Amino acid sequence: MLKKICMAIFGLVLCVGLVDNAVASLAPVDPIESGRDGNYKPTIIDGVEVYELAKIDNGLLSGDFRITYYDEDDSPYIGGTWTSTGAFVDYVLVKGSQSWAIFKFDSASTGQWYTKWGTDYGESLLNNGGNVPGLSHITFYRRQQSTATVPVPAAAWLLGAGLIGLGGIRRKYTAQ
Repeated sequence: MLKKICMAIFGLVLCVGLVDNAVASLAPVDPIESGRDGNYKPTIIDGVEVYELAKIDNGLLSGDFRITYYDEDDSPYIGGTWTSTGAFVDYVLVKGSQSWAIFKFDSASTGQWYTKWGTDYGESLLNNGGNVPGLSHITFYRRQQSTATVPVPAAAWLLGAGLIGLGGIRRKYTAQ
C-alpha cells in the first residue's frame, strides 16, 4: 500500500512538472537580445556557452525540428510556432534581413517565434528600408552542459529518511 502511495505521489509531481514546462514555453516572450549584424552567430548567449542544435533556412523542418507560420492575414507580425521531438531548446535565434533576435525558452520542446514583438508589437526586426522583413532562418541553441557534480537537495535526503523510517515501522508491525 505504501509503495502505491509513493508511486502515485511521484507520478503526480512528475506530471505537474511536465505540464508546467509545456504551458510556460507556449507563452509569448520578448527577446533577451536583438541586433542588426547580419553575420551574427553566437557562442555565448545570456552569459552562458551554447551550441547549435539545428538551423532551418528554407523550409519548415530540419531533422527533429519543425516550424509553422501563423495563418492570419491581418496579423501585425510574422511569427509561428516551433517544436522539437528530439532535443530540448534553451534559445532560439530568429533572423530576417540583417536583423536578429534571441528568445529564451529554458529546456523547452515547443514555443513561439516572432519578427515583431513588444507592447502593441512596437519592436521588430527591420530591413534596410525600415520594414519588417520575412524570415531568413531560425537557429536553435542549447546550453553547454557543465561536468560539475550537482549536490542532492536537502529535500531529497529528508524524503529518503522518511521513506526508510516508514519502511522500518512497517517491518516492525509485520514482524509481530
